[in-house]
Amino acid sequence: MELGISTACLYPMQVEQALETLCKSGVKTVEIFFNAPSELHIPYLKQLKIMADIYGVHVKSLHPFTSEIE
Repeated sequence: MELGISTACLYPMQVEQALETLCKSGVKTVEIFFNAPSELHIPYLKQLKIMADIYGVHVKSLHPFTSEIE
């Protein structure tokens, strides 16, 4: 079994801050919930990927900001 935590648990913290907090806390599996269209741009996504790679964090799933209406 793989346990993880979501960036949404730290809402309203910005996604990159939430991910950094989780990474620095020793979490090894995360899911990322995006909050705005601007967070779907390639440079921003690359920044998150680099951060996860540096800390050895596995991103299990990604959820667009529209997931609340699904």
